[in-house]
Amino acid sequence: MFASADSLLVEALSFREALSWIKQLGLTNVCVEMDSRLLIDALKGKTSNLSYFGSIVKDCLVLASGLFYFPFAYVHRSAN
Repeated sequence: MFASADSLLVEALSFREALSWIKQLGLTNVCVEMDSRLLIDALKGKTSNLSYFGSIVKDCLVLASGLFYFPFAYVHRSAN
């Protein structure tokens, strides 16, 4: 599976925005499924990245840390 840096960055930025909405709505139990294997791997700490993408992933993890229940999982695009 290949993803351009731009599409991966857009996925991460979109996820960060969704997390902001979740926080604003006061939700604490959220399950997220997405079809970006690279983003999921980064969120689960399977990759290390010091780029702008890496800083967005870090922002996402900080936002998610305040949630009580927050699993995130990869799902194949056809199941999305």
